[in-house]
Amino acid sequence: MPFIFILLAFLSFEQALAQPSAENWLEFEPQASGETYYVSPDGDDANSGLSEAEAFQTLQYAADQLEPGDTALVMDGTYSKPNSDHVVEIKTSGEPDNWIFFRAHPGHEPLITVEDNYTGIYTYASYIVVDGFTLQGDAPDMSLAFAQEQQNDLELRATKGSGVRAYPKDGVAPHHLIFRNNTVFDMTAQGVTANGADYVRIEDNVVSGGSKYSSYATSAYSFYQSRHIDDFEGIKMVIRRNVAFDNENLIPFYFSNPDNPEARVITDGNGVIIDDHRNTQSIVGDSGVAYVGTTLVENNLLFDNGGRGVNVYSSDNVIVRYNTSYHNARSSSGAIDSEFVVGNASNVEVYGNIFVPRAGAKYISSYGTKAITFRDNLFHGGTGAPEYTPGTLQNLVRNGDFSGGTSGWEVTGPALKTSGKDARGRFCLDSDGSEEVALIQGGLDVNVSRYSLMFETFGDAAGEVTAALIAEDGELFSGTVSDWAEETNRSFELDLVTSASARLEFRVPAGAAGRYCFDDIELVGSSNLLADPMFVSPNLDFSAADFSLQPASPARGAGTDPFPGTDLEGAPRPSGERPDLGALEGE
Repeated sequence: MPFIFILLAFLSFEQALAQPSAENWLEFEPQASGETYYVSPDGDDANSGLSEAEAFQTLQYAADQLEPGDTALVMDGTYSKPNSDHVVEIKTSGEPDNWIFFRAHPGHEPLITVEDNYTGIYTYASYIVVDGFTLQGDAPDMSLAFAQEQQNDLELRATKGSGVRAYPKDGVAPHHLIFRNNTVFDMTAQGVTANGADYVRIEDNVVSGGSKYSSYATSAYSFYQSRHIDDFEGIKMVIRRNVAFDNENLIPFYFSNPDNPEARVITDGNGVIIDDHRNTQSIVGDSGVAYVGTTLVENNLLFDNGGRGVNVYSSDNVIVRYNTSYHNARSSSGAIDSEFVVGNASNVEVYGNIFVPRAGAKYISSYGTKAITFRDNLFHGGTGAPEYTPGTLQNLVRNGDFSGGTSGWEVTGPALKTSGKDARGRFCLDSDGSEEVALIQGGLDVNVSRYSLMFETFGDAAGEVTAALIAEDGELFSGTVSDWAEETNRSFELDLVTSASARLEFRVPAGAAGRYCFDDIELVGSSNLLADPMFVSPNLDFSAADFSLQPASPARGAGTDPFPGTDLEGAPRPSGERPDLGALEGE
């Protein structure tokens, strides 16, 4: 092969590695490839910007010079733009192999002050990295009385100040954004957020002292009405390795009752919220078009916030793992009572987390949910853990409504004349009574102590049918069903004494001729989480539990007061003071 073709092939391979793909998004690290510009309060926008001595002066001028592949390095000093919408607005997008970097100069700690601004760093562009800034809001200069008086003014910048934010423009979703290593404090509204976006990583930030004066129900970290730019269903939206503390709503949510301020309630001030990925509210995203990607909330330290540590609302396909949620839900609002809440959601996995609620608070709450999996979490303290009603946790039965025909099921019995779905979509067994017939599904991962078996029956037979759950080492459960003349919802509570890979059988005995129809078959964990090995309690001795859930997790070493010498129950930490994360690293 000629050398030129080998070189072109190598360059093509190198270029592919430099571009993000759906599969490599979690690990992908963009590289700078263009000009490097410098910014300093002592610079001049008439300079070239190409060296420290020739630095630009203002953030906006520097941002406006950036082309794909370029970097702006911001040097020590304070940057502000009072009485404007944003301190700096990043308008130009990078490219898949030429990202734009807006970052602190190595070794420098530039400060951006948000003074009567909607946002410190704002972008509607794509392929952007924002890295290493300290952003300070003006919440300490605002009184609660002023914020209460202005709560109906939804456009007032003073009460809407946020740190770093992405937002669509002209209906186009920003995408491929990395917001990292930023310290955001004292914002009147949000910390770090992306609305109507796709492929976003919020990582290694600290947000504190915020969300106090906005009437928009803001939180420290949030994804709101995310919009997919492709059909990839894997992990695309990521909030990981962040810290959030002392963020709390003091102003009721305007839209909880727009017409009556006296009836409004405080609903948020969370450490992390994944909000309306179903796009039901038609504000930012595509109306009614649910986000198809997966959202990951991982390795975050969330404590002493007014809302929940994590709130998943009206969103599907979410993984919440390896987080420490400690003494949140401090708000006096009756709407906030748990460390973790999942509501109106489905396909949510919650595992490997530590929940340490305040006295009287719940570990977790759930409502309006389906296909939720809780496992291998640790908890300590608090009261009032919820009962999980049948149907809210993961259904182990595949194709229980037979919408996919008999997929996942086996029908046995040589005497079976016909079998199939009736006019209402129920699956029916027709037996002539000569031999036993059965409807069977295997491969059920029975791994908790208590289940509910639920199904709907109907038929024209009088036989007694056996419902059984059978493991390799014997029968785990057996119950009988008779009286098939009326459509009936059946439910059995199963107290299991062993874990097993099991099969579910519905057996019609020989001699019981007739039609037996089934629908909506569910086998779900139904017990109080405190009694199940899905949650592991260290009881009163934290040293008895292994908190090394993930070697790199900020959760390591948690379980006692994570910040010795501070009073998380009393006076809050001084606004903006970054906690000593070394206390959590362990030896």
